[in-house]
Amino acid sequence: MNNSNTCFLLVLSSQCLVICLAMTTKNLATDQFALVQFKSHIFYPQNALTNNWTSSSSVCNWVGVSCGVIHERVIALNISNMNLRGTISPHIGNLSFLQSLDLSTNNFSGHLPKELGQLHRLRTLQLSFNNFNGEIPHTLVNMSNLKILDLGYNQLFGQIPFSIFKIASLKGIYLDNNSLSGSFPHDLCIHLPKLEMFYLDTNELSGHIPPSIGKCSNLQILALSINKFDGIIPRSIGNLTRLKKIYSGVNNLQGEIPQEIGNLLNLEILIIQEIKGLSGPIPTSIFDISSLKIIDLSNNSLSDSLPDDICHHLPKLEGIALNMNNLFGNIPSRIGECYNLQVLQLSANQFSGVIPKSIFNSTKGDKYFKEQAPGEHLSTLDLQSNSLHIFISDNDLVGEIPSTICNFTSLAMLDLSMNMLGGVIPSCLGNFKNLSVLDLRMNNLIGRIPPIYLEGGRLRSLNLNGNQLEGSLPKSLGNCKRLEVLDLGNNLIGTFPYGLGRLPNLQVLVLRYNRFHGGMQDFNATFSFSSLRMINLARNEFTGRISPALFDNFKAMRDIHENKTGPSYMGESYYDGIYYDDPIIVTMKGLEIKLDRILTIFIIVDFSSNHFQGLIPEAVGELNSLIVLNFSHNSLTGNIPPSLGKLEALESLDLSSNKLQGRIPKQLTELTFLGVLNLSQNNLEGPIPLANHFDTFSNNSFSSNSGLCGFPLSKKCGNNHQQLLKIKNPKGHVFGKLQQWVMDVDWCLESAWDT
Repeated sequence: MNNSNTCFLLVLSSQCLVICLAMTTKNLATDQFALVQFKSHIFYPQNALTNNWTSSSSVCNWVGVSCGVIHERVIALNISNMNLRGTISPHIGNLSFLQSLDLSTNNFSGHLPKELGQLHRLRTLQLSFNNFNGEIPHTLVNMSNLKILDLGYNQLFGQIPFSIFKIASLKGIYLDNNSLSGSFPHDLCIHLPKLEMFYLDTNELSGHIPPSIGKCSNLQILALSINKFDGIIPRSIGNLTRLKKIYSGVNNLQGEIPQEIGNLLNLEILIIQEIKGLSGPIPTSIFDISSLKIIDLSNNSLSDSLPDDICHHLPKLEGIALNMNNLFGNIPSRIGECYNLQVLQLSANQFSGVIPKSIFNSTKGDKYFKEQAPGEHLSTLDLQSNSLHIFISDNDLVGEIPSTICNFTSLAMLDLSMNMLGGVIPSCLGNFKNLSVLDLRMNNLIGRIPPIYLEGGRLRSLNLNGNQLEGSLPKSLGNCKRLEVLDLGNNLIGTFPYGLGRLPNLQVLVLRYNRFHGGMQDFNATFSFSSLRMINLARNEFTGRISPALFDNFKAMRDIHENKTGPSYMGESYYDGIYYDDPIIVTMKGLEIKLDRILTIFIIVDFSSNHFQGLIPEAVGELNSLIVLNFSHNSLTGNIPPSLGKLEALESLDLSSNKLQGRIPKQLTELTFLGVLNLSQNNLEGPIPLANHFDTFSNNSFSSNSGLCGFPLSKKCGNNHQQLLKIKNPKGHVFGKLQQWVMDVDWCLESAWDT
């Protein structure tokens, strides 16, 4: 090449460079303008973008902005988790080189602009965890290079555009936790050869799961739970051999679990729960998938028995939930071969026979595991990090609790309630430091409650209701500083456990239907019961006066306000993620009611059916969050304290079958939530107050009080001034105070005449 040609090329190259630089500067200015417009539609705290997104610096240096090396165009915008509010400007579509857009975990709202479809180079679109609404734009089909579409956790509605299912480059579709409706196209997965993640759970999708689902040959996660899908689980699901996780519970599916599911040899999590139409046996092939860690088939209509070697091919199994089905037969004797088992839920079935010893079968216990690798027995698992939770309630199990349970000192939850188990409670349970829940209610257990519990233990809930336990409570129970619920009702236990007053977190104390006796007057600041929300001492043999100091100490029963975000229940947040609902039986409105969960605002005092004497303490009136107060069937005397009129949340008041005297305090008419009132079978006298809604109570609320008169009783309070009683206000109600005054005068005149 001669010099003239070389010079010509150099000049040409220089000119091209100048032109390219000029074009780049112009195009970058286009990107900058688009971002400025984008910024004008949002609000941001602490000037996070204001101080940085300025013309004084290159757009490529702005927070969250990345530019390409060759073209120096904006290729990525990541401003996730910055607490931003506002909408997405349509100008976002002018970022023509954009490959990644991440606005997730903010507070953006409004519709998704159709201009997003102009981003032909986009590979990742992440808009999850915002407040976007409206429909998904159909223009997204133009994103032929898109790999990740994440619109989850928003408020999107309408049908999913079928065009999305034809973007062949997609690897992840995340549309979960919206309000999307409609059905799947029949050719689902035909055009999605690369799809690995498919999250559509928690929507309102309906229709069948098409057999073409089996064409997503690279699928690893399939999440369809909490929708309205019907029909059967397609057999083609067995073609998804790379599948690791299945979530398809809480739908309207029916039929049986297909045997082909056993082909999924990489499956780790199988959750198909709460589908009442799902019936038939559990495919035995499931128990041959050695990769499985979680099996949840709970709350269905599955039947048949379980294979004895259920755990033989499941070395990695950590949790199995088969509760609330129609399973029967014996619990597999070799269930202890699930070496890594942490959660076993078999409750609410029809299992019979004894609890297999293999669940805890080891002669070497936890100490062995610390020296050896796991694999010999279930009980050789080191549960300092992997605690075991066993739920086998509501079956037909008999026999005794296996003594091998003593080998398993890291047991965290044990629920064997509502069976027919007999014998004594193994004393070793009192030494389990990690035990948080022990529920043995409704069995035939005998003997004494073993010494309980270690100082620093985790015991939160102890329920032994409905057995034949006797003797007194172990003093060591006072060591359970984390104890919240103690239910020992329906047993044969003796003296009152004053030491429990030291427990700082005790909220529920149920001792009903026992043989507790003696007085209850030894209360002071040390024995305060300051956290109690529910105390039930009904159907015992307590005597003496009710101590006013006891009610002075019930600080947790005052000024409780309902959570505005919704009801909260005891035991909702548990330290290792396993939930346990504390069931309890209460007497309310004259009926025994079983509560499967305990509302934190449900405040109850029930001292009924004992031999208490003396006055009702005035301090009871300070418990202004009380819902239920029951002192019935005792020998209480004196007047009804007017302070009870301050129980503004009270819904049920029962003071019947005592020896109360005097007049019904007018202050009780201020209890606007009171739905049940029983003052019958006392020695009350005078006219019944009729202000507010007090005249809605029936004759039964006041019967067997010879001195009471007035509506609704048939006994009148006199004939004087009867015309005044007929005076109505514009709404048709009797003037309460005037009527009450007339009745009082009549009663006084009658009383004077009688004397």
